[in-house]
Amino acid sequence: MHSLSGSQPGLLGFQQNLTCFFNNFNHGLKNPESDIQSAVSANNVNLVASELIASDPVRSHSLFLAGYLYYDLCERQICRGRLFEGLSYAKEAFRLRSQLFKRKFTFSIEALVEKYNESGDIGEIAQTAINGPKNLQVHRIVASELWSFDSSSSNLCGCYLSPWNVLQCYLESILQVGCINEMIGNGVEAESFLLWGKSISCSQNLPLFEATFSSILGKLYRKKRLWNFAEQELQSAKRILVDSSSHCSCIRCRLMLEANLDQQLGDLFRNLFDISIINDSKGKLSRAEVLYKSALEKLNCSEWKNIICDAESNVDLAVRNTIINGEDVAGNAATQPEAIGARKGRKTKNVSKSVMKEQHVIPERRSSRVTRSRFRSSQNQSTTCTGEAQIEISKHSNGNVASKLSDTCWEKDSSLLGKGSCMEELTSEIACFCNQTKCWHCLPAEIMKSGLLIYFINMKWEYAHRKLLVRILTGTGKCLGYGDQTHEIHEVVWQSISVLVSRNAYTQTCSSAHRTFLLDLIGRETVGDTFAIERAAILYRIGWMTLKGFHSKVARIDCCDLSKVQLSKTVHWLKLAFVLSREVPVLFQKVSRLLSAIYLLSATSEHFALPSCKALSESHWASYFHQASLGTHLNNQFFPSTSGRSNAQRFVDSGDLNGVVSSCAHTETSTLLRLAPGSVNDLEQFVMNFYVGLPGTAIICISLLGHDYTNLLQELLLYPSSIHAWLLLSRLNSKNQPVVLLLPLDSVLEEVSDDAAPNDDNARACQELRQLMNSGKKWHCPWGSTVVDNIAPAFKMILEENFMTSSGCPLEDTKSTRSLWWMVRKKVDHQLGKLLSNLEDSWLGPWRHVLLGDCLDCRSLNTVHKKLVQDLKSKCKMDINESYLKLFLGAAKFDIKEACLSQRCLRKGCYTGKLEHHEQENSQTNGIDDVSALASQLIREAVNELHMEDAICREPIILVLDLEVQMLPWESIPILRQQEVYRMPSVGSISIILERSQRYHELACTNAAAFPLIDPLDAFYLLNPSGDLSSTQAEFENWFRDQNFEGKAGTVPTAEELATALKSHDLYLYFGHGSGEQYLSKDEIQGLEKCAATVLMGCSSGSLRLNGCYVPRGVSLSYIQAGSPVTIANLWEVTDKDIDRFGKAVLNAWLRERMDLVDCSQCNQLVKEFEAMKIKGRKGNSRKKSASSNLTETANSGSSTNACEHRPTVGSFVGRARESCTLPFLNGASPVCYGVPTGIMKKKDL
Repeated sequence: MHSLSGSQPGLLGFQQNLTCFFNNFNHGLKNPESDIQSAVSANNVNLVASELIASDPVRSHSLFLAGYLYYDLCERQICRGRLFEGLSYAKEAFRLRSQLFKRKFTFSIEALVEKYNESGDIGEIAQTAINGPKNLQVHRIVASELWSFDSSSSNLCGCYLSPWNVLQCYLESILQVGCINEMIGNGVEAESFLLWGKSISCSQNLPLFEATFSSILGKLYRKKRLWNFAEQELQSAKRILVDSSSHCSCIRCRLMLEANLDQQLGDLFRNLFDISIINDSKGKLSRAEVLYKSALEKLNCSEWKNIICDAESNVDLAVRNTIINGEDVAGNAATQPEAIGARKGRKTKNVSKSVMKEQHVIPERRSSRVTRSRFRSSQNQSTTCTGEAQIEISKHSNGNVASKLSDTCWEKDSSLLGKGSCMEELTSEIACFCNQTKCWHCLPAEIMKSGLLIYFINMKWEYAHRKLLVRILTGTGKCLGYGDQTHEIHEVVWQSISVLVSRNAYTQTCSSAHRTFLLDLIGRETVGDTFAIERAAILYRIGWMTLKGFHSKVARIDCCDLSKVQLSKTVHWLKLAFVLSREVPVLFQKVSRLLSAIYLLSATSEHFALPSCKALSESHWASYFHQASLGTHLNNQFFPSTSGRSNAQRFVDSGDLNGVVSSCAHTETSTLLRLAPGSVNDLEQFVMNFYVGLPGTAIICISLLGHDYTNLLQELLLYPSSIHAWLLLSRLNSKNQPVVLLLPLDSVLEEVSDDAAPNDDNARACQELRQLMNSGKKWHCPWGSTVVDNIAPAFKMILEENFMTSSGCPLEDTKSTRSLWWMVRKKVDHQLGKLLSNLEDSWLGPWRHVLLGDCLDCRSLNTVHKKLVQDLKSKCKMDINESYLKLFLGAAKFDIKEACLSQRCLRKGCYTGKLEHHEQENSQTNGIDDVSALASQLIREAVNELHMEDAICREPIILVLDLEVQMLPWESIPILRQQEVYRMPSVGSISIILERSQRYHELACTNAAAFPLIDPLDAFYLLNPSGDLSSTQAEFENWFRDQNFEGKAGTVPTAEELATALKSHDLYLYFGHGSGEQYLSKDEIQGLEKCAATVLMGCSSGSLRLNGCYVPRGVSLSYIQAGSPVTIANLWEVTDKDIDRFGKAVLNAWLRERMDLVDCSQCNQLVKEFEAMKIKGRKGNSRKKSASSNLTETANSGSSTNACEHRPTVGSFVGRARESCTLPFLNGASPVCYGVPTGIMKKKDL
């Protein structure tokens, strides 16, 4: 410490590196004796690092030190579950290290072609281009620096900076950024970084780095469901480890890498068994179990247990094996003055070693001085040795895997600090337990108090060791789950809990009191928890097990405490998991979905009743958690300061290593709190604020629950086993109480029979035509495999046949073949229309009306509704959900069955569907929920009164679809086909688009409307850029010119031209092949600050390619992220003439609407009313402005926009345009509207 006293950055970096996993190290320190906590605060580290790189040019040593500061600061955020903040620091560290790397090395970029399976189907291989380094070598001038190095300097800035140290740091940062991107779901970015790092490792013959990169790539490919590639990478990593065993002198590092690979291979074989895509599935499960067992043996071997000792011997052992350099870690004076010195010579001795020779950790059982250079090398060595990480990026960089600084959890002797080792303010209730058991949370405080370096190093080892141990135990428990071995599963969970909260990870938790204490600890919210995400995963697992054993009386009597957890406590723990996992998309989705199901069940069955919440009903909680489970990966893409997609991809494509990130600002990081609050105590208020902030437009969230949920819900509701999946539907907005439905799907939508089938001769001819057109072509399903394929397999078959018959006919163009071609096409079109009708009937049934938008200007409905509510309350003494009742009455012209009138649904807005035969068997029980005869009569009279109403105008709706159902054309089911429907990836993305539109209008000094506005005459077109769609060009080119549109036809513009057009116009029209991504990439689109509304009429321009557990890919999402208010695009392949007719019908309707813009009578009437009430000039909340003052301004502004909320918006014309297609379903159902309701205005200067 003394030798670092002259370098504040060096001292700070040393302290931060040792304490980066001590987020709760103040736990138990009543009178801290050092100021290390404030010294290593994120603000202070940021400040020091910024000062280091403030000069121009920045010195190499400053880049080196600042890179380390940001790198370790990232580690601190990651272990607390703050992945996005950690990613921003990781990118900054990578940016600095990239600059240093380019100073030390020279290389060129080489395009490599790799085989790749894009579809996820085994055996289907495509090719993709990636970039790798070529001719990587040290700069000549750098090679000569060693000879001028002053070996006598004790100044860190005067020390020799080896190019191999630089290379090591550079690879560590690549690994860090790649791993974090993998964790948050950015699969494309993660793969780009990892492949780049692997290429460098291979080129420089660094086997341990190569094995590490291959290990993480194997995990990534497994989660992408690219099974063959995953196994290839993992087996390759295993071979590398075997061949290079002599390169890893640290046995713990090697054991960690080997255990990690066993765990990854175990996960792979377990997944292969789970999806049943192979013949020998049971053999794969057995192999997974063997691999998990092997991994556990490596982590439980004597190499780890030898360093477990009691508190007293720990002190002696530390003194014998480690010489402290005159001060402890906190900077306090120590008693070993002879330790000072020898630092200079040690640094000099290592300057010429290769990166692999500099990777050894601190040797065990050897008395040696722990210098900064050796310590850094030891920590960084395990970057290559500890392998893949889930949130364990920390283990890559810091060698953290550990010794057991503890005794058993129930030993009553005092620890290093003695008694009183819990912070009274936070954990007063369990302080006495901590004094006796010495839990994990108290350990950092004791280590800080001791100040002994060996304890800090061992703590870092322990951190990574426990993280890997929990992952292995999780895999083991999942294998046991296939055999319903409840008791064994519980034992594994107990072990996992003990690993996270007990001082000794090997404690046998036999005592009932001890287990109660462990449950209490795992379910408590802990400030600065270093196992935040692991804790969330275990709490989710406990919640799932609680529900699985809900009706098992035997398990509750004979099994352990995990079988006796109350549902209310389970919900509390799941809410804690919800908060802790808010930045881990996959886990966050699982927790959210389970909470939504529980609250829905609690509202519809007394068996699952939960304590009531005064402010929020069950439907509020259920719909909130349901919407939170949707778009969990995509939500992260709407925060540009953290996602960094465009820069990350560009770095690999161009080799511009400085372009990955330009700054470390966190100005928008706080916006991520939209997903969840920072504490479970704030959750209720957070949910209330969420509903206040919603738009007035109805948002419909739809999920299909299959696989595990099918069985879970059947068991909970005691339903027969004929259910194939469950439909979860939520309807929410700011004006009404939510409605939530859970409907069982007990039928499979097989191939639809054709009532108008051709005669036998024509049928044979059609079959021959199909076979000829199929030759040499293969349709790749963009979603791979989802639950839709199990319950509606006909949809995939229809799209495959559409592809075969839509992409050109290889036969001779004769009258007969053309007739046959049309016969096939019309048959497939009929099948799709019939399938969508069957889908509505069998999936939604009488509840289809819940999808309809709210009624507009329907005074008779308001009158009838108001009277009915009064009658039901006064005459029937019913507590009514008024918003649901109004929705029910608004759908009076549709066939509404008695099921929609249950007491619970009318009161709470929640309903769990029943199978017809099951409902008959339990009619006596179900009768309890029936409304009274008088109430039913009053409702029927109200419905009959409204049946005489003419066609009702409705507000638009916005669909938020689960990724597993987004490929279906919901907009074309019968009840929605003529309605105005938009779709968005998440509820959060809706708010962001509306807020961006409002900010734009404010900056432009125009009237802010409740929704975005466009002028369709302010358009730019890109027409037939490939030059092979002559009929499309002939159809539109002259017409576009007549409208004075700007654009290009028959030529390819530059990317800069298109980017400028998107920023400067209101509307962008693309008529060509695909989505136009070949002319302007997704990354360039996402980088735009402002983006026009878009119409993309190419094949599959709106299709989303699912990417396993990662962010789906689709250009339509890129336009949304760039701020486009609406994007009309196609879900599948279409034929040119039909889609041209659709496009022209939509554009003509928009232009007519623009031409017909006049003052709105409703707005004028409201203005008069406001003036009479003397509120014309009143200011209010910006969101509410559209309801009062904005109407006045809009009406008065006249020629400025001529837009209001009562006029049709762009999506209202799409449904009508579908009917202009010759094939109204095969082509007409393909276009959908991504975005939000967008109005049409008239600009003054057009």
